[in-house]
Amino acid sequence: MYCFKTDWAMVACAVTGRIHISENLPCQDKTYSVCKNGVNIIALADGSGSARLSHFGAEVATFKICDILTSCFDRLFNGNENDIKKQILSELLNSLSKKAEELKCELEELASTLLVVGVKDDRFILFHVGDGIVGYTKDRKIGVLSTPKNGEFINETIFLSSKNTLEQMKFRRDVLNGIDGFLLLSDGAGNSLYHKKEKRLASALLNIVNALRYIDSECIEAGLIESFERVIATTTNDDCSIAIMSKKSIYTMLDDKSKMDFLGVASCKAITNSDKILAFLTRPRTLKQISRHIRLKQKITRKHILRLCKLELICIKNGLVFF
Repeated sequence: MYCFKTDWAMVACAVTGRIHISENLPCQDKTYSVCKNGVNIIALADGSGSARLSHFGAEVATFKICDILTSCFDRLFNGNENDIKKQILSELLNSLSKKAEELKCELEELASTLLVVGVKDDRFILFHVGDGIVGYTKDRKIGVLSTPKNGEFINETIFLSSKNTLEQMKFRRDVLNGIDGFLLLSDGAGNSLYHKKEKRLASALLNIVNALRYIDSECIEAGLIESFERVIATTTNDDCSIAIMSKKSIYTMLDDKSKMDFLGVASCKAITNSDKILAFLTRPRTLKQISRHIRLKQKITRKHILRLCKLELICIKNGLVFF
């Protein structure tokens, strides 16, 4: 019997699009994550490009929705759906109205979309207004839970401040049933990472979610920001943002003694080598690359890799080692 606590790791980033950089404007995408009262939450809001103060609205929306879910998750999960949707939207609009008064602007100038997933124990709540994508991971596969909701015309979407938001919002409550990761993407990020026709997320995202189970979230976040600034943001004029939540592996929750039992080894050195391998797999690697990185002969490295594969911590396919 291993002693560990279930936990979720969370990362997020939002980078400014090319147009906003050229016009010296702020990033209108905002992300926020929190763990409070046993609830783990990631939230993302994409401010309307035509609303000059939408970055303020996006920030208010992400903070407020996290406050709502952490304060009354159980009631939201068990209550009447129509009543719950009305309550959530009412509280969000109330917070946005207060911000509009503070900034002396119209509510519409704070327009933004909103995506959020909150998890408590074996249950989750999803709330989605407007475009953007909500994804999930399960059994080493990636899928889509909620697709973009657009308006009447092309490139038009629904915002929290829209007149028909209540009718268009998506609200889902369910048990995890094996789901071990969630992703939120703005439409800017979706331009590169979401296949609209096939309603499919890029497979590269799966390795990021899986890596988050074993690797420090600060390292993953730094890599995300670099990738978004150097690659993702260059493919679109829009701001790009993503938020990820991944259930930590049992392995990462163990102390050294428990790790030795789990791996079936008798030395801390074997643990160190295994940890080095896991930390190196931020992307798929070859045996040769891993061997060089941990400074062990390939024959010995292979033994460590096969042990981790047997425990289903990593996989090998087409000569590549990955989560």
